[in-house]
Amino acid sequence: MRIATLLKILAGLVVLVVAVAIVAVLVIDPNEYKDEIIAAVEDQTGRDFSIESDIDLKLGLTPSFADSGVRLANAEWGSRPDFLSVGEFAAEVALLPLIFGNLQINRLVLRDADILIENDAKGRSNLDFTGDEKKEKASEGTFNLPQINNVLIENAVLTLIDGARGTTTKLKIIRLAAKAENLSAPLAIDLSGVVTLEGQAIDFSAEGKIGAPTLLLAGGKPYPIDLMLTGLGLTAKIGGAVADLANAKGIDLKLEVSGSSLEGLTPLTGGGLPRTGPIALAVVLKGDADNAMLENITLKIGQTDVAGSVSVDMRGKRPRLEGTLTAVHVDIAELFPSEEGASGDRATEQTAGAGRPKSNAAAKVFSSDPLPLDVLQAIDAKLDFTVAQLILPGATLTDIKGRLALDNGALALKPVSATLVGSAITGNVGVDTRNGPASVSVEIKAPQLDLGELLREVAGLDKLRGGGAVDVSLRGTGRSVAEIMASLNGHARLLMDKGEMKNDFLGNISGLTQTIGEAFG
Repeated sequence: MRIATLLKILAGLVVLVVAVAIVAVLVIDPNEYKDEIIAAVEDQTGRDFSIESDIDLKLGLTPSFADSGVRLANAEWGSRPDFLSVGEFAAEVALLPLIFGNLQINRLVLRDADILIENDAKGRSNLDFTGDEKKEKASEGTFNLPQINNVLIENAVLTLIDGARGTTTKLKIIRLAAKAENLSAPLAIDLSGVVTLEGQAIDFSAEGKIGAPTLLLAGGKPYPIDLMLTGLGLTAKIGGAVADLANAKGIDLKLEVSGSSLEGLTPLTGGGLPRTGPIALAVVLKGDADNAMLENITLKIGQTDVAGSVSVDMRGKRPRLEGTLTAVHVDIAELFPSEEGASGDRATEQTAGAGRPKSNAAAKVFSSDPLPLDVLQAIDAKLDFTVAQLILPGATLTDIKGRLALDNGALALKPVSATLVGSAITGNVGVDTRNGPASVSVEIKAPQLDLGELLREVAGLDKLRGGGAVDVSLRGTGRSVAEIMASLNGHARLLMDKGEMKNDFLGNISGLTQTIGEAFG
């Protein structure tokens, strides 16, 4: 269901109706040829076509043509009778070019239009017209697009129904004004509308310039784009060109997105987004739809910043990401939903659960909710990353380097090195979902970790002085955090040499080691 196909169909109907009416009126009242016009459209589309009103045409150097109640039937299997209906259609045509066989529409007005594009569960599309073969042959001959210099569309609705997926998307154009000096000149647009996704209505607007209509329909030359879009609390700027827009090839675009926060995306995500701001994203997109490169990425969320380049290859069984990312500063708290939202959710749950007996699940330290592990089998990746400073709850890591590899459901962070309280640590993390429940492994080694400084940073305790060798190797299996923690096995060793500990802290450590011993056997 390419948009170019729809545009060709609509352009063909405009040419046929307007041209026949204009030429006919030079000899006789066009309404006497109304049946012939309807028959010609039905012959080309294989669908019922009707014009409810009389054809109103006024002569002059710029003859005007208007009618209302235009309808084109949908496919027989379609979800509604009409594929296209137009409440009001009007056009002003330049007379002199028409005499020489060229149709130049100085102004085209479309109001209260309703277009439905749909496919069913069997893959049939209502854009498959009986007359498609005839139209293809005509396009290879002398068919010329009309030159339209000024377009005004008001209160138009485009509905997209995907019967295979069971989804419906509705786009309402409140107002679209488009103007070009000629058919080969850039098209300046001013658009406002509402898109409805899964029952959520989202206001949006767009302004700027795009390529000439002839480039959109004919292809073969780079299609320029210079637009500013607003919606969802964000502003996006798109500039550049696409060599082959119909097939999404030869993309060379720069995208800039900014906003005060990501809260505006909640209608699409249902929540779970960071509320920190401001947000700023810039990226250069090159390549094709099935093999693209995201270059010069810069992302800032509050104080967190990320930069790098990533390629996205869609040609295999699964999408594959490869690239390099670097960050000067990353604050984990900024990348997760705020505590305000979390506490609000908890308050809601507590209110909803008032008066009901507490379940054993409510007392669990670790959640039994299934982890979203399917995502690991949906994509492959290989990303090298470096982070100068990573702020975690209670601790800060510096000089982080590592590689993330994801292959057919097996995730590995290996190797990973970092500095914690001035001490070097290394480790790796593995999550394998290829055979049933996830198998998780964690290994951490620190030959000489300053334990006293670590306690001061993490817990604010000045009870210990000295360093020690840390060796942790743990493994677990499960579909939730609770299952994984319940199945943990392995060892956690600390060898401390020449350390000092305050007496009142020694009792706490003794109790802690006993608890750990009972938990891990």
